[in-house]
Order: sequence, then structure tokens, then C-alpha cells
Amino acid sequence: YQRRARGPIFIEDTTMEYKHPLDPLTDVEMNIAAQLLLNNILPYHKITQSTTQSRVRFLALQLHEPEKQYVYQWKPGQPIDRQVFALLIDVLESKMYECVLSITHKKEISWVYVPNKQGPIHPEEYMYAERCCKEDPVFCEAMAKRGLTIKDWWFIEPWTSGYKPEEEGKRVIRAQVYTRLLENDNGYAHPVDGLIAVIDLNKGTVVVEDAGIVEVPKTCFQYASSFFKDHFRKDMKPIEIKQPQGPSFRIFGNYVEWQKWSFRVGWNAREGLILYTVGFEDKGKIRPIIFRASIPEMLVPYGSAVPHHSTKNAFDIGDYGIGYCTNSLQYGCDCIGFIHYFNGHLNRLNG
Repeated sequence: YQRRARGPIFIEDTTMEYKHPLDPLTDVEMNIAAQLLLNNILPYHKITQSTTQSRVRFLALQLHEPEKQYVYQWKPGQPIDRQVFALLIDVLESKMYECVLSITHKKEISWVYVPNKQGPIHPEEYMYAERCCKEDPVFCEAMAKRGLTIKDWWFIEPWTSGYKPEEEGKRVIRAQVYTRLLENDNGYAHPVDGLIAVIDLNKGTVVVEDAGIVEVPKTCFQYASSFFKDHFRKDMKPIEIKQPQGPSFRIFGNYVEWQKWSFRVGWNAREGLILYTVGFEDKGKIRPIIFRASIPEMLVPYGSAVPHHSTKNAFDIGDYGIGYCTNSLQYGCDCIGFIHYFNGHLNRLNG
């Protein structure tokens, strides 16, 4: 259908249901996988049902992608065995597991213990780390020494800790500390240098590293639109994009055709956008160009030798997940013209 209104125009094909082996997991499929793990698979592996919700953390629930040969041989209408890859942390035992399960046949396919490694940081663990800091008396005392007592204005930014022999087997993050000086302030303008909180995410404990008081910068640098209500430009002319015959692209489920190009849109929490089976029409035939394209990793080595900053070495995709960092778009955003939005579902920490 087409929904016309002031602003963007959305294009969505609802005439039939499209299914393909590479379609991302839906929210319904994620829920089925979580319940299968909680009610059947975890108890089978002696992770008891009575404590499952608080004991196990779901770091990832995503499509377990079929092999390339299977995808190219599959024909529409053939049955699909939908499989899920789950990455789990047993908080009580500080152990990580990889599980592959079939939600089509409701059974476990593989279960692997992964020793001496840590999975990515789930966004809900960021919030948990901040709560741990705000409830820790030593951390609160360190902030009070700096005259910072309004906890709601504290901004705790967790970073993966890197490798340290003394932290082997622990799920540890190092938190940089910032503060706001007024409501909705940009906390990055006010770093609390010299103070680091080391948080064990499995145990909920905090170790404070205090190298001494460094004056917190007082100058504010704002970027939120609420601070610039009367400062936006008023000399811009309207922009109109008109396509009276519709867009040049066609979308069927997650399959896209545009200017002789074709591809499938995939998605997961780690890599975000994935493009599958990219092809180009040449003399009436589709030439395969790329089977799978994504950004597998992005390394940002800050390279600072300053104490408390030398460990800032971000693997943005492997440690944090590009999919988790995406924003949800909705009608009224800055997109202009014909628009198609794809859904991307993310799991909660409890499934």
C-alpha cells in the first residue's frame, strides 16, 4: 500500500507473505527460541529452571545462517528449518555457551562451552554497570570528594577492559566517568578524569581506581536541539522530491531490486545491516557478485598513554554490536520521498 501524507511516502508490499532461509529472525521467532532455551535446553544442561531468569544472560539471539550451497539450491515453497544461534552467559558459574537450536523442530542442535573468552557487552549491561556504580559507597564517596553529588547527572560510560592476566575468567569492564552540570546537559563536556570504576558484571562488584582529583571542565558544549530553539536557520527553501510514477526500486519481503541490481536485506545485533546474494542482471541473467556483505569489525585504537585512558581500544562491532547501536526510524524523520523501512529485532538480556 501507499500512505500519502505531508512529508515522507512509505512503500510497503503486503499482498503476500515472503519467506526465505536468510530472512532475519522475527520477534516471534526470538521469543520461541528464548522459551525453548529457558524451559527445555537450559534445564537439560543442569542450569536449573528455578533460577534461570536471573542466572542466564542472553548476549545474542540471531539467525544461524544456512550454508551457501543450501541457499542457492533452495526453491520458493520448500520447507525451511529455521535455526537460531544463541550466545549465553551463566552468571553463577561465570561460563559462556554457544547454542544452535531449531525453532522449526523445537530441538537443540549443538551446545558448546566456550572457556576463557567473553562475549559482547549487552546494552542492558551498560545500565546495570551504572546502577552498580551509583550504589557503591566507595564510588559515591569519590564523586562527593569532587563536589559531584547529584547521581542522576552522573554519566557512566562502560568500556571493555582488554586483556589482563589478573582478570582472566572475569566479565570485567572499565567505566569512564562524566557528569552533567544541568538538566539534559552534554556529559562528554565534563569528564571526571582520574576516576575509573572497574565493574565485574557477573558479581556486580565495583573497584574504584582514583588517581587524584582533576578539575572537571565547567564549560558546556550543547548539541541537543532543545538548547537551540531560537537559533535554527530560517532562510532555507523547501525541498520537494516528486516521483509521480513511483520509486525505481521494488521490494518483496527482504528482497530488493533496483537498476538491475538485486540483493537481500539481513540483520543481526552484532553486524547490523547485512546484504545477501548481491547480483547484477546481465543479458537477462543474474550474475552473482557477493554472497554475503557486512562490516565484520571496526577497530578504534585511541592510542592515549594517559593513565586511565590507555585501555580505550574499541572493537565497536565485536565488543558492542552495531545492531544494538542503531536508532529506530519512524514517520516524520528526515527521509524524503518514497521510503521503505525494514524491521530489525533485538533480544533482551533475559531473552
